Amino acid sequence: MGSAAGLALPGSDPSLFTTQNLLLTLVVGLIGLYLGRRLKLPAGQLIGPALAAGLLNLSGYGSVQLPNSLLVIAQIIIGVSLGSRFVGFGYAALRRSASLGLLSALAMLSLALSLSALLSLYTGLPFDVLLISFSPGGVTEMSLIALSLQTSPALITVHHIFRITATVILITGVSRFSAVFKRP
Repeated sequence: MGSAAGLALPGSDPSLFTTQNLLLTLVVGLIGLYLGRRLKLPAGQLIGPALAAGLLNLSGYGSVQLPNSLLVIAQIIIGVSLGSRFVGFGYAALRRSASLGLLSALAMLSLALSLSALLSLYTGLPFDVLLISFSPGGVTEMSLIALSLQTSPALITVHHIFRITATVILITGVSRFSAVFKRP
């Protein structure tokens, strides 16, 4: 991949596949899950473990990292579970969903282009870095693009995670707020 040739991504180190690391990851994940639900965080089952892992990594007392093989297995399970929800959909519904998805992607890309151009003028950050920070897509994929552009994937990763978290919190707040007015 050009500038990223020979670069190993975090999680590709076989030494991460140890009983101690997997146990630490499991314990931190369960603590985060418990606290996320107990504190009633928006999407607590996702935000709680992510915050717990982040705090552990920042503390310097340990590091939660999973081997790539487990991440691949998790992605397959999530993909199959999402794909199985389309069983029984007719072609018309699939076509409508695909066209709405395309429209949504075009709207998000238009917004990303506009914000990137505007912020590039005011911050001095490169347009391409801002564009991949705002573009819809997975954190891993955008980080790979950042590596190929010879820029730090940290900015892109933090930006994407912040956007995902902010979106989840905003949507949860709006749905709770609107539920108050729907009660008879």
